[in-house]
Amino acid sequence: MDSKCLQIQTDRYLARPVNSRPSPRSPRSATSSDSTHSNSSVRIVPFRWVHGGRRVILTGDFDDWKQKIEMTEVYDGEFEAYLQLDRSRPWQFKFLVDGQWRCALDQNTCYDQHGMVNNVLNPE
Repeated sequence: MDSKCLQIQTDRYLARPVNSRPSPRSPRSATSSDSTHSNSSVRIVPFRWVHGGRRVILTGDFDDWKQKIEMTEVYDGEFEAYLQLDRSRPWQFKFLVDGQWRCALDQNTCYDQHGMVNNVLNPE
């Protein structure tokens, strides 16, 4: 069990969905309206679900688990979403696939304080 998962800070940083993939030729500037941290740690982060489904929602501590980030199907059964996140801290998340809570076992996982398995995006 990764102890960092149990020590996630209680302060929240705004997770901003990005409508399209950032172009490698013209990278988007990742900014935040939260002045409590440096913009240098804010990055556009890709999230991918490649395990099928008709509707996939990304949710985690970046949106207070409100299940509001609908992922875009890019191929048959493959979904993606891009968020601007502060990469200096860990983020726990899960996927809601056709109404069922799922973890992507091909991505990093950890146990939360309730013993549930979540995916985790570790700090850079």
